[in-house]
Amino acid sequence: MRHVYEIARELGEAIRESEPYRHLQALEQEAAEDEQVRILTEALSECRKSLAASEDAQERAGMESEYRALEARRKALPVAAEMDRARKALDEQTENINRILRLILTGQPETEETPACCRACGTCASCRQKE
Repeated sequence: MRHVYEIARELGEAIRESEPYRHLQALEQEAAEDEQVRILTEALSECRKSLAASEDAQERAGMESEYRALEARRKALPVAAEMDRARKALDEQTENINRILRLILTGQPETEETPACCRACGTCASCRQKE
């Protein structure tokens, strides 16, 4: 079993050295130094906390609208938009690795009928089709 963990560690190190990972890390550093991104990220975090704490439906509706507006403003910033694209590229790389592992373990490729679980059931088209 130790051998499996050693290989997993090596895989993690290889992912850290990959272009998608390094690009995302550089963009995250750039975003951390960008005052507009920082301010909007903090505002989004506060809004998220308020939403989680609120039990009033009308108040929540207002906060959700405010959250969407803040998120749109953040996404309009060039470094934030590029960071979102870089995060998506890293997620795609990770999913491709997971597909390879599933193929090796199950011997069966994924099909359109059996997509991988994205663990976002509220927004997952596959999960909503089952309802």
